[in-house]
Amino acid sequence: MISTIRFGSTYKINSQENGFDKVWNFQKFTNRNGLENTQIKFKEGSPKAVSYTVIVPDHLDHKIESYCASNGIRYNKLPTQSILNPSAVVQRIESAPRNKQKALLNVEKFEQLLDNQMSNFKHCEYDYNQYYKNILNSMLKYGDKMPATTLSIENQSGTAADLIEYIHKHGANNLNEGQISINFNQKTDDPDHCTYFALRDIGLKNIPIYTDTDTYKICAALGILTTNRIGNI
Repeated sequence: MISTIRFGSTYKINSQENGFDKVWNFQKFTNRNGLENTQIKFKEGSPKAVSYTVIVPDHLDHKIESYCASNGIRYNKLPTQSILNPSAVVQRIESAPRNKQKALLNVEKFEQLLDNQMSNFKHCEYDYNQYYKNILNSMLKYGDKMPATTLSIENQSGTAADLIEYIHKHGANNLNEGQISINFNQKTDDPDHCTYFALRDIGLKNIPIYTDTDTYKICAALGILTTNRIGNI
C-alpha cells in the first residue's frame, strides 16, 4: 500500500557553507513564520559544523527559497518524491551492526508465515500506528541514513539447526502451529522495531532487515528472503 505521506521538499543548510549566523537566523525564520505542516530537525555534526533540515509542503517552497535568496543562504533541496523512491530508501538503510547482517525480506511470504506462529508483529504494528508513524515518516523524509528493523526467529523446541533440518525434510509450508517465535527487536533509541512498517507503507515489497546468523539461515530455509540486492522492491 502506498503511504498517505504528502509530497513536498526537504531543505538542508549547514554552517560550513553559510556560517553559524545564517543557520541560526534560518532556524528563527522557520520558527516564527507559521510554516504549516513544517517539521524541523536540528543535527549537530563536528564541533565546528552544524546542519539544519526543514521539511515543507510544496506550496511553501517559495517562502523558503525567497528567504534564502534574500539572505544569501546556500541550500540543498531534496524533493520528497525522490527521497521516498524505494531504491533511494533502500540505499539509505544503515549497514548492519556488529554480529548482524542485512537482508531483504519478502513482505508477502513473510506475512503469510505469521498466520499460525508466535510473534510480536501485531504489537509492533499497533505501536507504529499509535505512536511512531509520524516519527518514522519524518525520518524517511529527512533523507538521512536510518536503521532497519532487527528480526529474530527462534525454534520453540530445539535449536536453529533442528528447525532448518525440519524445514528441509517437511517443507516450509508444513510447520506446526506455534513451532517458531518471530519477533521484531528495538536496538536503538529510534523506533527501529517499526521501520519495517514505514517501509511497507511507502510500497516496498522487499524490505531491508537485520538478522543474526541463525535467523538468516532460518529465513533462507523458509524462502522468505529475496536474492535481489535492490531489484523488484
